[in-house]
Amino acid sequence: MSVIDPARMAIVATIPTRTGARSGAIDPATGDIYLPSAELTAPVVPNARPTMTPGSFQILKISN
Repeated sequence: MSVIDPARMAIVATIPTRTGARSGAIDPATGDIYLPSAELTAPVVPNARPTMTPGSFQILKISN
């Protein structure tokens, strides 16, 4: 098992994803990244959060 050293982390690439795909999981065996995502609908109430469009949930896989 490898350990990530926060002091040595650096941005190596910027990858466009869907809006709202922020947090995810890393497969330590392959280095693949999995990001939950969905299409978002604009909020009806000002300053509210957008809502997920029903049936649009997907898992985005980013392979290195």
